[in-house]
Amino acid sequence: MGIILLIVSIVLSIGLVVFSYLSDKVEKEPISLIIFIALIGLLLGISTYYIEFGLTKLLELMFSSSITFYPNGTFVASNSRMYFLFKLIDSYFIKSTLELFIIFFALHKLTNKLKDFDCYFDGILYSITLNSAFFIAFVIINSLMTGTFLIRDTIAFQFFVGVIMGIGYTEYHLKYIIRKCEDALSKNKYLRNVTHKIEPLDPILLIAPILIILKGTIEFYSGLN
Repeated sequence: MGIILLIVSIVLSIGLVVFSYLSDKVEKEPISLIIFIALIGLLLGISTYYIEFGLTKLLELMFSSSITFYPNGTFVASNSRMYFLFKLIDSYFIKSTLELFIIFFALHKLTNKLKDFDCYFDGILYSITLNSAFFIAFVIINSLMTGTFLIRDTIAFQFFVGVIMGIGYTEYHLKYIIRKCEDALSKNKYLRNVTHKIEPLDPILLIAPILIILKGTIEFYSGLN
């Protein structure tokens, strides 16, 4: 059943990106850009998996006095509170905050200076492409290494993260552009009085914690079986 869900999720991920791309009837993004973003997402998914794996092993070593971890993924905890703390750190910081930060940072670096990035649909397309490629690489490696397919690995969850991140990031991007324009206008003595300051980070400050909490909570409870 797990392998079927894996294949279906991967196919739906690719289909989702293609559908998002074809849905833009006004001004399609260069296909080379979408492929490049997808390739970066694949590389990030692979590298992030091993980064998270290493950090989790380091965390297990730190808690080894209270929890005995076995190679097959099972454990014996002499102190339930310590295991709760371990899962809390592992889920909300290593597997949630770190992962989302890497994806958002890559999204920012890849698209922030694009001249054609001027509407919400563009940001959502970039975000879905990066998140889907990241998801494909990450979930394949995770399935091969652990033989499991978790709830957080479903395309529905990844689609939600991609769309919400895309909306939040586009809001940040457009306000950042406005802020730069206003800073430039404010240097003109004839126009400085008609400009006003806009904080470009406010939507991210709201959306980021929501995604971190949601992703961390799913990761946390999926690990308590």
